[in-house]
Amino acid sequence: MVRLSCFVANGIWTNRIFYDKFTAYNWEEQFKVDTWNSSLSCCKDGSIPLYYRANSVENNNNFLNLNVDNENLTFSSSISSKRDDILYGSFRVSAKVPQEEGTNFGFFLFGSLVDEIDIEVLSRDPSTIRTMTQPSIRNFEKLNSTNSRGIMNIKTDEFVEYRFDWFTDKVEFYINDRNYHSLVNNVPSKPGKIILTHRSNGNPLWSMGPPLGKRTVEIKYIDLYFNTTFGESCKGENEPES
Repeated sequence: MVRLSCFVANGIWTNRIFYDKFTAYNWEEQFKVDTWNSSLSCCKDGSIPLYYRANSVENNNNFLNLNVDNENLTFSSSISSKRDDILYGSFRVSAKVPQEEGTNFGFFLFGSLVDEIDIEVLSRDPSTIRTMTQPSIRNFEKLNSTNSRGIMNIKTDEFVEYRFDWFTDKVEFYINDRNYHSLVNNVPSKPGKIILTHRSNGNPLWSMGPPLGKRTVEIKYIDLYFNTTFGESCKGENEPES
């Protein structure tokens, strides 16, 4: 099911995109599959190039699967919103990550290298949620730009809702609707797009791997509330279609 409507959440956001059944590639109305390769000269410390391909994204029993496929090459998967004018909002995804080491699930807002919000989950340690705003690794004096710590009392082999709320002065992160962390430095101020990715480049300090065979992140739903630079406003009913 998809709902695309002018829906006010808490009187703040004027747009909503919602998918909770991924059938017949209906999600491609609002998202596109990303296909690109990193440079062969990209990699250090045992890493390998990233290859994103369309065939590694698939529908399966109403879920959206983002696969890492280790064949002759290691193929990763990524989708991004067709809208790249998103400016502030509340963004949620329910996902189940693999339990074997070797891959990295990412849920991003990306506008530029200095306008980015990240939630990242490494399959080797799925109970530790890594949250950050960029350029956290470039501004070492901005100590509050990144956070990594474990979450208690969640079952990582089940679906988990990852969420971030982006305001003008802060980003708030939630796990299963529980406030996890807030960041106030390097808060993006430029519009961007939403990206979901599942990847492996063999980096021994990050994703590790690559894994043998296929690893899958299952997406149960994507729920995005947001404003845009276009300045759209709600007209008519404030409830989404059922």
